[in-house]
Amino acid sequence: MNQVRTNEPLVQQSLRETGTLGYGDFSRALAQSVVELDLQCSDPLQFRGSLSGNSYGDAHLLRIASTSQSVSRTPVMIERSPQKFYKFTVMERGSGVFVQDGREAVLNDGDMTIYATDLPYTLLFERDVRVSVLMFPKDMLRVPTALVQSMTGTRISGRSGIGSVVRPFVSALAAQLEDVEGAAGRRLLRSAVGLVGELIEPLGSGEGDRYSRLRREVADFIDEHLTDPDLDPSRVAAAHYVSIRQLYCAFEGTGVNVAGLIRSRRLERCLEELGDPRFASKTAAAIGLSNGFTDPTHFSRVFKARYGISPSSARHK
Repeated sequence: MNQVRTNEPLVQQSLRETGTLGYGDFSRALAQSVVELDLQCSDPLQFRGSLSGNSYGDAHLLRIASTSQSVSRTPVMIERSPQKFYKFTVMERGSGVFVQDGREAVLNDGDMTIYATDLPYTLLFERDVRVSVLMFPKDMLRVPTALVQSMTGTRISGRSGIGSVVRPFVSALAAQLEDVEGAAGRRLLRSAVGLVGELIEPLGSGEGDRYSRLRREVADFIDEHLTDPDLDPSRVAAAHYVSIRQLYCAFEGTGVNVAGLIRSRRLERCLEELGDPRFASKTAAAIGLSNGFTDPTHFSRVFKARYGISPSSARHK
């Protein structure tokens, strides 16, 4: 048994194709890219694997290939590294079994699934496999936690409906993201997470809950008005002709409230602009102010809390 553990994510980290790796080197490379896992295989001397991908902020997209293996995330590991991420996985080649929440999903080529890193899970690949893995913070997905929880450990088809759009998008992005620079990569990765939300929400609730449309409209409204320093829940509620209480109810169970969503999207927009050459002439503080933050010190503090480094340091990543 060999345990591997993640490092804190960088604002942007390109993981170029590693080439074929043996068991130990693959374990160490994997440790730089995912949460702590117990990786096992029947014959470490015969094991081969490779991975590539990119990280933007605290979202990651990886392309992983290996011979047969199994990985588990245990309660002890979760206690040591309690990152709250979702992992959305596309089976590109081969087959595998994904187990979480007492449910078992058998995936073949083109199938997909979603699971959470703050709950135990097991993945079993009995033959050669290649997967694309989109890993992102739970609060980045604008879907109620309970609804996503109902979907973990279940098979999602990539051959029909929205799945037939999401699967090729994530697959193509995983194959090419290491060659996509800066802000474009961040926007594409955020678009991928948004597509996962569009896929998961109707599947998890049958017809979608009665607030799903309001949440999408609110998210679009927030994106359109991020530069307004007066943007707050009251203004959002008034613009959609609902009460503050109704607005809060719409986001109940999603893991984020409206004020948090505004702050999160402002930080994501700032991160994009800090890495975009078109904004090179603007200071980090000016970028924060132009995206609705009224106090440079507060902007720097919340940015560092989210991404682990200061806005000025992010500019050089």
